[in-house]
Amino acid sequence: MSDRKKVLIIGGGFAGRAAARVFQQYTEEFDVTVVDKRGTSDFLPLLPDVLSKKIQPHHTTYDLNEFAESVNARFLQTNVTSIDVEGKRVSTDTGVFSYDYLLLATGTQTTFHGRDDLRGSAYVLDSTTDAITLQDLTQRDDFNTVVVVGGGYTGVETATH
Repeated sequence: MSDRKKVLIIGGGFAGRAAARVFQQYTEEFDVTVVDKRGTSDFLPLLPDVLSKKIQPHHTTYDLNEFAESVNARFLQTNVTSIDVEGKRVSTDTGVFSYDYLLLATGTQTTFHGRDDLRGSAYVLDSTTDAITLQDLTQRDDFNTVVVVGGGYTGVETATH
């Protein structure tokens, strides 16, 4: 039996990947597993550039299996269904995994702040897939008006593109 501690990182985005890179330095001490419901991670700051066709979508997507191999970690593509903090176990669609240390790096998701009625007529830009969808829609010239909600980096870059 290994004396190495089990580290479970939930989320394969910026924070999860950064943490896995740090633990790479300590492979003698830790067994690291990264869990994400998706098999890829997107480089979100480049999504407006995908939308405007300045870069190709495949330049923004990272394969999480390949990433995990590069940092001597294990990758599990599965959906987390519950966390038992006292028992130090995470339940997923594919099984239950124990841990010594748990890192939650689940990222963000667009919220409509109680206005779920807008979901049917609004588009989000949370992934490369969303950027491709928006790119296809804008190429059809079906839009008379486009409203960008959000004045952060992604909103400003989307509006200027």
